[in-house]
Amino acid sequence: MNAHAVRKRMKPDDRRAQLLDCGLVVFARLGIGRGSHAEVAREAGVSVATAFNYFPSRENLVDEILGQIDQFLTEMVAKTIVPGKPASQALYDLVHAFAEAADTHPEIIRVWLEWSTSIRDETWTKYLDFQERVIAGLRQAVQQGKLEGTVAADVDPEDAARIVVGDAHMVALMHFSRRTTNMDRFLRHMVDSALKIPSRDNIPG
Repeated sequence: MNAHAVRKRMKPDDRRAQLLDCGLVVFARLGIGRGSHAEVAREAGVSVATAFNYFPSRENLVDEILGQIDQFLTEMVAKTIVPGKPASQALYDLVHAFAEAADTHPEIIRVWLEWSTSIRDETWTKYLDFQERVIAGLRQAVQQGKLEGTVAADVDPEDAARIVVGDAHMVALMHFSRRTTNMDRFLRHMVDSALKIPSRDNIPG
């Protein structure tokens, strides 16, 4: 049984999912600017025409790949920032889940890291939209914490949310440079700093 026959029998939804998975691998390896239909097709073991059949243009291919990243990280926020959870715990759970994703889904985090700094690229406005939605979720959690008295009154929810999002870059860089010793302590310190919680290292007992 040859590979061509196997490809023909794959359901369209399964083929599309396969191409998106391969696209993430290609974009993580080569970068958003160099990821192409030809490279995605080569990774998937299909013809270039097949890749174009599912993603008619390069813009469409890029949008679909970045959409996967948007969905993954947006769902991560939704799962960790939930009503009733203290803000400090919610933010810690989020950054911890992000750090774990660098292990379990490294391609997504690598492409996200490049996307977040591509300020001269046509994808920049899409990233800003994604970022503002994430910040809104974090800001709401901090604001709720202030109302409940679990976050200090002088903490600005907008500032705290942006600090955590900005620190996510450092988490990714630490992971990919293999500087992950005491990562849990670093994550807690990061959240404590954003929420102006006294360092736990200095608390007696």
